[in-house]
Amino acid sequence: MVALFGAFDLNSVPALSEALESGARAHAKVVVDAGGLTFADSTVLNVLLSFNRRAVLRVARPATALARVLNLTGADIVLDVRATVENAVAG
Repeated sequence: MVALFGAFDLNSVPALSEALESGARAHAKVVVDAGGLTFADSTVLNVLLSFNRRAVLRVARPATALARVLNLTGADIVLDVRATVENAVAG
């Protein structure tokens, strides 16, 4: 699982990309706990969408900042978004 806290933008997405890739090397599915995000811009969305094309990704508990971006772009339909971490891990 990759847990996100604070603001994520162009400067922080390399660390997010590496965490996702590392998770995919170790696990069949990667769960992103996005409940701790305070800011997310389009670069975060691009990383998630790109990763989703190559691996099984679930986004759990999207904070308001990310939920807004997902909803405005329609990415909430493309990505597997779950209300809880437990549901994302189990399902």
